Amino acid sequence: MRIPNTFNTVSEWNNLRWSEFTLSSCNKNRSYPLVAEGLSAEPGIYQMTWTNLSTWKKMNQHIEVDASPFIEDPTLDFSETSLPLCLTVGKSVNLRNRIRQHFGFNENNNRVFKRLRSITSPEMSDAELRDLARESVLIKTCVIESWVLRDIFESYAKAMFTPVFDLKAER
Repeated sequence: MRIPNTFNTVSEWNNLRWSEFTLSSCNKNRSYPLVAEGLSAEPGIYQMTWTNLSTWKKMNQHIEVDASPFIEDPTLDFSETSLPLCLTVGKSVNLRNRIRQHFGFNENNNRVFKRLRSITSPEMSDAELRDLARESVLIKTCVIESWVLRDIFESYAKAMFTPVFDLKAER
């Protein structure tokens, strides 16, 4: 894939066609309890945002980020942040599967669910947490065929929207 010779990331970003999805419960597949109905299996980028203020109040307002041993306090405090709060931005060759994985039972690839778990009370069950996510997470996706453009747009979105689950302290 050739890198575009002249590429205005901001202009191209503003021209992207986004689709919005909410999560719903899925009883058909035991591995994936939450799905975004109607989401395509095409390649693209996605953004997950927490939008519900009443459910956000049930969450801890800080998270420990991945950090090198040289970072004294890898805690990220977002108590002063207002909603909507960007949780994560990502890219995938199959948007539908990737979103399902983020909230599934497989601990090797359910990154968003694990990060949500880290900002909730230990007494909250996984089912309760998934219910909160279903009520509160908005998913925006954009189909992008080119892996080069997916990578460029993912990097751009991380710089612009500060997704709290994607931040890392120097590694």
